[in-house]
Amino acid sequence: MRHKTAGSGNAAWRASRIQTAIKPGRANRRLCEAIARCTGQRCRNIALKGVPTCLKHGGRGLQIIKRNREAKYALSRKMFSKSKRPARGIPVE
Repeated sequence: MRHKTAGSGNAAWRASRIQTAIKPGRANRRLCEAIARCTGQRCRNIALKGVPTCLKHGGRGLQIIKRNREAKYALSRKMFSKSKRPARGIPVE
């Protein structure tokens, strides 16, 4: 007997899955770009968001975390800079 996945019998669910082109497995994922020393082949793990490598190959290294944090703060500083905010207090004419 074959195991059924959630919603496998629902025709509307299957149609929406085909329409959005969600493929099972790792088809829509970015893969790690690291190359194994022993085999010379690429790692087949899923890469982390914003990083070209997986968890095993330094995707959560301190320099990566620091770079992502600095980019996030730079964006917030750009959005909330004083030049774009309206003046606070009683307007002087």
